[in-house]
Amino acid sequence: MHFSFVEPCAEADANTRTFLGSGTAFLSVPGLKKVSHVRVGEAVLPPARCDAVVTTENGETELVESPLYRLITTSDGPVLQRSGLSNHGIWQSGTVISVSGEWEAATPRRK
Repeated sequence: MHFSFVEPCAEADANTRTFLGSGTAFLSVPGLKKVSHVRVGEAVLPPARCDAVVTTENGETELVESPLYRLITTSDGPVLQRSGLSNHGIWQSGTVISVSGEWEAATPRRK
């Protein structure tokens, strides 16, 4: 799995790390235990979206929440998997992705 790490910006807090988009549905986030916020460039990526779904012949609807990304653990470690409902499921290649959350104390950097 390919991954690129970008040095954190001076204004980023200790709970935020930045990465370069992989061009795939998976973004390697070594040491991430829990995600709280994700930014793609300057835009905040909400964790989910709500859609109205028709549930009866009379046109009654209910709101259904669909996640736009999720934290999963693979054999290579934690990754953020992007939903197909969000940018066709792709973390834009070369775009700075800022991830805020709970991290392990020491995170090794891969080259």
